[in-house]
Amino acid sequence: MAGDDGEHTRFPCLGWVRTSVAIVVTVLVLVLVVMAITDVGRPEKISLSSYGYVQTQQRWWNDSMTTTTGRTTTTKSRRLPAEGPEPELMPATLLTILVIVFAYNPSGRGSILCNITTISIIDMPYDDFTGMVEVHRVYSPKMPLKFSVPPQTWHRDRRSVNITEKNDNGVLSYLFAEHRQQEKFRVMVQVNTTYKAQHSAASVNVSHYCWPVFFVYLSPYVDGDQIPCKTSQEMGYSFSWQPLPDGADG
Repeated sequence: MAGDDGEHTRFPCLGWVRTSVAIVVTVLVLVLVVMAITDVGRPEKISLSSYGYVQTQQRWWNDSMTTTTGRTTTTKSRRLPAEGPEPELMPATLLTILVIVFAYNPSGRGSILCNITTISIIDMPYDDFTGMVEVHRVYSPKMPLKFSVPPQTWHRDRRSVNITEKNDNGVLSYLFAEHRQQEKFRVMVQVNTTYKAQHSAASVNVSHYCWPVFFVYLSPYVDGDQIPCKTSQEMGYSFSWQPLPDGADG
């Protein structure tokens, strides 16, 4: 009998250990499953940046000796008397605007599908974000820009738009009134996007704000740094601006 008692009491904690191990393994499996589900359902994040310049191929003002044809600005050969009047300044009749936006996918899991619905160029006269005016929208919600960004790669979008007297909606007159004879002035580039992981149904709508960016007359081949764009949540600030005096340009 003593021998039998020894057989049954040699490992009194073995059953408890087995039960504890089974519980721990079950908990770990559940945690991994929850993490996997959360990871799959979580929408990817995309990073945006803007080229440091919004560039134009023409000045936004003309004088009485200057004509604009196509993409070039030429000056008439005419002498003024030494004491003659200064040339009369006038709004430009054509302005070609180039804006460049970069989208970066930091994830290593898959591609991100991105729609850019609107890129707005906003005049930014003060550091405290007051007095801002939307000068032009490069895209409209009716014509979204769609592209795919593979993992850990950049996508660069380089688009230009021609503003003429027929479609300017007050852009040329505003630039002339506020910034004539300035070679550059400070603006904010605002980008409205919708994006999602390639194999996900969950999408994110977000606005990014890029500054300081300069609206500048120069060659399109001049290099410029990338300016990181932030959301209003990252900034802790809610931005607002006014339309052009003659109506918003859409």
